[in-house]
Amino acid sequence: MERAISSAGWLAAGLLHIFQFATQASAMTAPFRAVTFAGTDGTASTSVQITKCYTPDINALRFPSIETVTALKPKQTITGLLDFWWQEAKATGRSQKTYDTYKGAVDRLVKHLGHEDAGRVTEQDMLAFKDARLKVVTAKSLKDGDLPGIRSVFGWAVDNRKLTKNPADAIRIKAEKKIRTRSKGFTDQEATAIFKACLGYVRKPKEDVRTAAAKRWAPLIAAYTGCRIAEALQLRREDVRPTLRLAQAD
Repeated sequence: MERAISSAGWLAAGLLHIFQFATQASAMTAPFRAVTFAGTDGTASTSVQITKCYTPDINALRFPSIETVTALKPKQTITGLLDFWWQEAKATGRSQKTYDTYKGAVDRLVKHLGHEDAGRVTEQDMLAFKDARLKVVTAKSLKDGDLPGIRSVFGWAVDNRKLTKNPADAIRIKAEKKIRTRSKGFTDQEATAIFKACLGYVRKPKEDVRTAAAKRWAPLIAAYTGCRIAEALQLRREDVRPTLRLAQAD
């Protein structure tokens, strides 16, 4: 056996020299022995197969399975899906600002995941991303900021047969309930202040007469009729007609 180890050592040393690997002699004993034992196992395995016995080799189980570079390379990257989405979105009129917002969200997701493989993203990954983001932003910011972009990109991938499922659909965020601290309408004091400001408005020296009149009367018309201020400002003379001693605006 020692003679076989010595032979394997010379072979291994020769290969290391050819490929210019610098090693210390004291560190090569274990590799030389491993090469020798592997050669012995290989010879024994070949002898068994010659006898047409194809039982799984127990000794071979100690070696890890070989994964090719192609197998390890992602079929679809997350940023690659973003680029595909943008090619189509840009053609349909989406703005550069939208792309920048989506890219920021995608970059944050990739940083959280630690990889770019879109096919490896699970619903659990997305829920973990949600929990991580909620530690630094509000629920509303996450709902209106990161999620639309990520969900749109993954959704595009599903629609275009790049992915089979949108993992971002697992995220559900309830809208924050606003706490009302006052009534919707004006208080009596506020309404009085508005009326006084309207009635007491004085036209500025270079101000158009119609502009000054609008500032005086538009808020009062809106208050008495219940219409919006924009509707009051858009009224024309022909829109107002008398009905039973009252003025009715169409």
